[in-house]
Amino acid sequence: MRSILLSLLLLCGSPVAFPDEAGEVVRVFKVFDGSRFLARTRYHSLRLSLDGVRAPAVADVEGQMSKKILEQMVLSKRVEYTPLGEPIDGVQPARVRWLDKDINLEMIRAGYAWVWPRDSGRHPDLLAAEQQARDEKRGLWAEITPLPPWQKWAE
Repeated sequence: MRSILLSLLLLCGSPVAFPDEAGEVVRVFKVFDGSRFLARTRYHSLRLSLDGVRAPAVADVEGQMSKKILEQMVLSKRVEYTPLGEPIDGVQPARVRWLDKDINLEMIRAGYAWVWPRDSGRHPDLLAAEQQARDEKRGLWAEITPLPPWQKWAE
């Protein structure tokens, strides 16, 4: 039935997208910054963001490093994502895994991203990882007081 429907949609030229055969597995082909990337299923592209995670602006030195860390973790790899909530401006917040690694957690644990305050109640594991990164002065926390992006936006 699915192949018939797909054939009909292709004949009509419809842009309707179907989920990947594996369900929620996508290949990452572009990383925008330390918390957002572009991925493809068999049928469409989608923008994903690491739910609960905010990275420094790419224009900053720390932002470039954060982006490189995320690229090392996911670029050109097939990752599994779990959508969390509705897309915001066309970007789907998600929890992302590659093999046995929780990418959201790994970015925070490495110290190259913050836990987004409005999502902190949903992610106590991320808060604990951020505190540990701060205590051990990893990544951003090697600085005396790194300024999170939401405070820079307010300036």
